[in-house]
Amino acid sequence: MKLLPLGSIIKVNNHKVCVIGYGSADKEEKSVCGYFVAVYPVGFTSIDKVLFLPHYADFEVVAEGYKTVPSEKILDTLAKSFEMVEKVPDEELLKIDAALKKIAAKKKEANES
Repeated sequence: MKLLPLGSIIKVNNHKVCVIGYGSADKEEKSVCGYFVAVYPVGFTSIDKVLFLPHYADFEVVAEGYKTVPSEKILDTLAKSFEMVEKVPDEELLKIDAALKKIAAKKKEANES
């Protein structure tokens, strides 16, 4: 897997979007790695306007964002970690997700009391 640098402009279904981040999202209870994008040329206006685009989605690269040697190393490391996450069985990811939610709930409860 090769990730595009931040600032890359891609066309999806005849709409241009800009890569503003990377991560994973729960798509129908399965962890999927990809890009967080904002509509181009407007960019980020609110969190409600940020979209998630899986790395395997069908899109055309219009322009690649700015790259440096350090940013390319980070993207390579991030891509490797995404590949590792995608190899973990869905059932295990759901168990980890449930455990993290329990921990977050306990922390919230402790802070409220």
